[in-house]
Amino acid sequence: MFAKVYEAENENMVAACEKSLIGKTFKEGKITLKVTEGFYKGEEISEDKLLELLKKATIANLVGKPVDLAINHNLVDEDGVMEISGIKYAQIFVMK
Repeated sequence: MFAKVYEAENENMVAACEKSLIGKTFKEGKITLKVTEGFYKGEEISEDKLLELLKKATIANLVGKPVDLAINHNLVDEDGVMEISGIKYAQIFVMK
């Protein structure tokens, strides 16, 4: 999977997606999800490394397998997950 970290002021955002989804667009009804290289393709990392990044993140955008990882580690509630053309998508926001 790929992950890219963005830092600005007091925010630490992680964008992560499974490798096979880079460059693809998914549509369902009025919703479009573009998994662009520019936003999501950072470093290729392990699940353990992604968990480290997510635990430090104040914001996260997750597509595909990273969503399952976040659910399995109680970082995302399954009720808060969207599916767009069968692809899981979730966001995490940590309120301070």
